[in-house]
Amino acid sequence: MGKESVVADASALRRYTANAHYAGSGFDLVTALNVKNEWERALGVPVSGPQERVYDAGSYDSQKRIREPGKLAVWIDTVCDSSAMGVSLLKGSTTQS
Repeated sequence: MGKESVVADASALRRYTANAHYAGSGFDLVTALNVKNEWERALGVPVSGPQERVYDAGSYDSQKRIREPGKLAVWIDTVCDSSAMGVSLLKGSTTQS
């Protein structure tokens, strides 16, 4: 691992842990959106807005995104229940056919 990679990893770690992001607090979604946009830029896919590519986990749109063969994409699946509103999970597909 080169020095640049270690510096980039440390920088990413600081960005991801700079703010508390407890599930359901709202900061979890902010963190997920920031990571989503960072990965979109890193992978060279069009950067989406905060309302785009955010799906309810298990929904038709989420399942459709998972099953799109050969399409490089980054998205967020959200899980919501009565005890943790808006818990966000980052998901992505990096396989290409």
